[in-house]
Amino acid sequence: MITINILAQIFGMTFLFAGISMIFNRKTVKLVVDRMVSDAGLIWNMGFMFIFAGSFILAFSNFYGSGLSAMLSIIGILAFLKGIYLLWLPGHSTKLYKKIAENNSIILITGIIALLASFYLIAKGFYF
Repeated sequence: MITINILAQIFGMTFLFAGISMIFNRKTVKLVVDRMVSDAGLIWNMGFMFIFAGSFILAFSNFYGSGLSAMLSIIGILAFLKGIYLLWLPGHSTKLYKKIAENNSIILITGIIALLASFYLIAKGFYF
């Protein structure tokens, strides 16, 4: 259970700062995404990083738990699948990222979702 709390603390803080950045720095996020999709090597490396992060989370979380453990397992599964997607379909992923970067409301919604997830993870990881 301690490992789950530590993972929740780490990812909660990461999601907190990512969400705040996405909400208040949408123009910068758009510029970063535009530069990211122009570098195929970066997309490929990100795929491996997401596979590693997803595997790491899944190795230390419990699929059959509820609440915090289940949420961390879902985050791990999604990270792993995103890594596979980036490695197997890099052309499609760059097109998708370009569409996302063009739409400020998608960046805002993603930031709000990350912020809400961070509140839950921080509350469960630090206080409960």
